[in-house]
Amino acid sequence: LPAALVLLLWVAATGEASVGGLHYASWDDQQVCQPTDFFKPRDVPSLQAYVAAANQAGEPVKVVGAGHSFSPIGMCANATTDHVSRAHIVSLDYLAAISKTQRTPKGTTLVTVGAGIRLHNLNSELEARNLALVNMGATAEQSLAGATATGTHGTGRLLGSMSTQITEIDFVLANGTLLTVTSGSPLFVAARVGLGALGIAVSITVECVDAFKMKLEMIQYNLDQLLQELPSLYQKHERLQWYWTPYTTEATLVLRTPTDEPITGCWNSGSVSRQGGLAGAAGLLPNTTCVDVSYKTLTGSQAHYYQRALYTEMEMFVPTDMVLEAIADFRAFQESVKSQHDPSVALFTGVRYVQQDDITLSPQHGRSNAVISMIVLGDQHQTGNPTEFALYSKGLEDLCVQKYQARPHWGKMNYFSVQQIAAAYGEAVVGAFNAWRKELDPNNIFSNQYLVDRLGM
Repeated sequence: LPAALVLLLWVAATGEASVGGLHYASWDDQQVCQPTDFFKPRDVPSLQAYVAAANQAGEPVKVVGAGHSFSPIGMCANATTDHVSRAHIVSLDYLAAISKTQRTPKGTTLVTVGAGIRLHNLNSELEARNLALVNMGATAEQSLAGATATGTHGTGRLLGSMSTQITEIDFVLANGTLLTVTSGSPLFVAARVGLGALGIAVSITVECVDAFKMKLEMIQYNLDQLLQELPSLYQKHERLQWYWTPYTTEATLVLRTPTDEPITGCWNSGSVSRQGGLAGAAGLLPNTTCVDVSYKTLTGSQAHYYQRALYTEMEMFVPTDMVLEAIADFRAFQESVKSQHDPSVALFTGVRYVQQDDITLSPQHGRSNAVISMIVLGDQHQTGNPTEFALYSKGLEDLCVQKYQARPHWGKMNYFSVQQIAAAYGEAVVGAFNAWRKELDPNNIFSNQYLVDRLGM
């Protein structure tokens, strides 16, 4: 039988699928594609057979979680425009259970879980076991696979991205075989931020800590005063981030500190803010102080997620010691284009910090970073104004690329080219990642236009 027919028959027998006339969109409807089918395997063997059949037919496959990337990194090829006969999307929503926990001699716990689990479900499952992720980003709606494959991060000068918490990954490769990648494997340094380009992660083991509480403080500041105090604040507080409203001096310092104080609750509905982005990360208003289990100080509730405004975001990673100069230049840029700004459009600029790692295409590869975020806010029905976003995001990227050794967040909007990625990471580093792509996926079924535009192949 033709490979495409075998694929359809297998889909019908082994998983939940939709076929024909499909339209897939990201969480804010800004990234869209038209897959031939949408497959939700109920087990790993059915996914292996599905991928092997697609590979035999030379048909591209992309995996999606919450669709929360602002960039098109998770978008599939389109049969009508991308010169492919069929294009497939896979969801790992049924591969989402914790299968193993193992205590380590240093007092942490290795937790093996289906890669499709949403972070908010993982948080709840860990809490029930008196465990926690040491750090995470501002949103918990993503899948674990998607968040780690794009290098999602929180903030902390001594804390890495979520990908640094991984100790093992099981991948379904393009030929349908299952490969376990551990810390002793040469592939490990590339696999933890795999960009969806190396294989389909079906199981991930993360190193967790015992559950802990934190105090969250959101403190209003005058921006100029905050900038003066930042060097000492940065050294004093491990988990620090801050943001301001462009064209004002209104700033907010966000601190999180481990504590033994009683829980007061950080998800109390009375303090919910409908701001988007990092400003509404925990759904709280400025001048809020609360104590809760760690993940409830790091991210908002599902109720807050569905209440908040849509927004569009870019992040530029620059070496930590360059960030204050970069911020001064970006403020000057914002002032220079003020006449083009519609005052009815809400803007947000924020900064977080991430420790260096050795992961091949992690933005923190070989250096610690400050992360400058530019957000244009919309409302609950429509994302940020695209003209305003293009103005500020391109300005931020151009400035940071030219002067501050910028690297992009793979899951946020960016305009990087193959040449710029090579310059940001070094040709040898990008070449090493592409060598793994060529070995593991010789037919490029896990690629898409976004990856081609930035990595080639």
